Amino acid sequence: MFFFGFLLFTLLILIPLGLSFWRRATIQRQTQDPAADFYRDQLKSLQKDHQARLIDDTHYEAARLEAQRHLLDSTAAPPEAGLSGRRAHFLITISSLLLIPILALLLYSVNGLPFLSSQSADTRGPTPSLAQSSTTLLEDLNTKLAHLSPQDPHYAALHLKRGQLEAEMGLTDQTILDWKAALDVSFTAELALNIAELETRNAGHVTADALSLYHRALATAPPNAPWRLAVEARIAAGEHEKDQTEP
Repeated sequence: MFFFGFLLFTLLILIPLGLSFWRRATIQRQTQDPAADFYRDQLKSLQKDHQARLIDDTHYEAARLEAQRHLLDSTAAPPEAGLSGRRAHFLITISSLLLIPILALLLYSVNGLPFLSSQSADTRGPTPSLAQSSTTLLEDLNTKLAHLSPQDPHYAALHLKRGQLEAEMGLTDQTILDWKAALDVSFTAELALNIAELETRNAGHVTADALSLYHRALATAPPNAPWRLAVEARIAAGEHEKDQTEP
């Protein structure tokens, strides 16, 4: 979803820019003074005649200077249509550049944190052909976990696996419970962020528990974590909501 959204927003930015460049080139061709081409051809013809000794140096210099003067006169003042096209090109370029942060914010708000994918939840549910096999696998995991304690080395991994399966089946509440059970045994910033993101999507806002998980993840994150700025934005939104709800 993130990459399709990124491609769509990129096209929304590049299409007006491309149309602007195409229109500018078209206007330049349509408004180009034909006299300029005539004087350029005249300069080339004079040079060839001079090299062939058909005209002497005095006449060549006089004719060359005259042709150059006419060429400068024909290109010095651009037509009004050309100026209008430049203004339109400038406005379109500025507007497209301003769209970048707006579309990036929209993409972020729709997709959450794009860098988190290891335990991302798919709430669409399984296809009918996979429903039976998913149910069978879930029952098998339930049986195994029923006999395990948190001290068992397989406890966290099986909770992660069951949580991922539940996410694929659309069981988001159970997913959160299983991932939290794994998080209690072995804390990782990425898993904490996945839980916080899932809780935020379910509630439609940053919950108190999600805010706590964002803080814990950020406290253990490396300085160059790609999601650091996005998490800080989530925390700022959560703190703002908290201030608004508290008396």
